[in-house]
Amino acid sequence: MKTHLAVSFNITAQENLDPRLSDFIDLQLRLYPQPHNIIFQFYELDSIAYFSEVNTFINTLKNKGAEVNIKEFGAGFKKFRDNSNLEIE
Repeated sequence: MKTHLAVSFNITAQENLDPRLSDFIDLQLRLYPQPHNIIFQFYELDSIAYFSEVNTFINTLKNKGAEVNIKEFGAGFKKFRDNSNLEIE
């Protein structure tokens, strides 16, 4: 059944670094018929502190059809410049 409802999840740095989370999300996205209705949000400070890990996870999520955003985006110009390198919506 198709739906226009979307659900959003906040992901912290600690959660992002747990390999079990990636495996769990991978399985769930394969089971869910509309991954584009799932939005994952990363906190801005986490995305800078763990740029490489967050960027890898973002690319994985996007390749599976999910949407990715940065939460609390734009607290400063340096952060904006750093986060603009992430491939987010």
